[in-house]
Amino acid sequence: MKKKVTISSLICFITFFICSLFVSAKEYDANMYITETLEEVFTKEGVTNYNLDDYNKTDLDDKRVTIYLFRLSGCQNCKNFLNYTAQTLLQKYGDKIKIISFEMRDNPRNNNLRIDIQKFRGESDNTAPYIVIGNNSWNGPIDSIKQKQIEESIETVYNTQNKYDILQAMSGTLFSHNGVTLISEQALLPNYTLQATLTSRQNLTWEEGYQFIYSLDISMMDGSQIVPIQGSTPMHIHISMPGGFDEYKIAYVDASGNIAEVFDTSYSNYDLSFTTTHLSEYAIFGKKNVSPPIETNPTGPGTGDNTNNDSNTGGIQQLPEGNPGDNSNPPAINDAITEEVPQTFDNIQSYLVLFLFALCTFVVSISLYYRRDSKSSM
Repeated sequence: MKKKVTISSLICFITFFICSLFVSAKEYDANMYITETLEEVFTKEGVTNYNLDDYNKTDLDDKRVTIYLFRLSGCQNCKNFLNYTAQTLLQKYGDKIKIISFEMRDNPRNNNLRIDIQKFRGESDNTAPYIVIGNNSWNGPIDSIKQKQIEESIETVYNTQNKYDILQAMSGTLFSHNGVTLISEQALLPNYTLQATLTSRQNLTWEEGYQFIYSLDISMMDGSQIVPIQGSTPMHIHISMPGGFDEYKIAYVDASGNIAEVFDTSYSNYDLSFTTTHLSEYAIFGKKNVSPPIETNPTGPGTGDNTNNDSNTGGIQQLPEGNPGDNSNPPAINDAITEEVPQTFDNIQSYLVLFLFALCTFVVSISLYYRRDSKSSM
């Protein structure tokens, strides 16, 4: 009897183990992959005449803009981008950028990561190099138009307090939509999407001196279904806000349309932020202690979600739901030189190896059981 229980427990364990391989969310961390420093890449590809003095400073690491570079060794398009980096980006932004390079020709896992990122962003072009900055990406030859877009993206992300990171977003800790970014201290499922839409609560009032700005409903979606997000896990909400007030408060609006809780906020560089443990409808109030001129149509940084920074709503629009990569790419540019990135099976080899290992363990266990059982019966 004990043997049967042991075998049954083993079967259940193996079944659970195999199933967990397919349902668990992936964790994306650059440290889990084989990466190269910028100097290593320059040396391998024969790039010369560069200055890394500002780039190697360590006192500004937290503020730097991360540039993810997926390249192929010997790729001419990739080398052209590296030359542009050495001659232009390092001179202009040496102390503002951090480049993490993933070589794909000899490192299939790096190529798998590139495939995962493009799937997450809804992209299909697999021309090298592939470059990701914030919530924008570029493929193939980096001509003057793309160079301008890259430099604008670096400046925008650098001046944004809450920097969008594609690997965080894919790990289920960062979500963005319609000028609103959510960072969760506990990973959620990466297939969830954030939805932020305007609501009509113009009649809401709070303390004297505070003016109603606008209200919005913030929800986590699984397809077309709202996912209840309530508990003790802190979630940091960042909202694009053009300014115009000296103090801000954010109020939680309950199902009856009444203010149930008021949150302190932090405002810097067009970014209004607060921390909560639940998602619902929120109203934003502002107070003017002095009367400085109100900026209209500011050119300050956003979160890369194609908002227009409207002076009343901070850029929140009634936009269709989509994942953070939708419509964020620059127009396609026809170039004569292309170099295709080799496609690989998306980590299926790892799953097959683990599955076969579990299956072999199961077969061996059953064989041992019946062998011992036959001996005992003799």
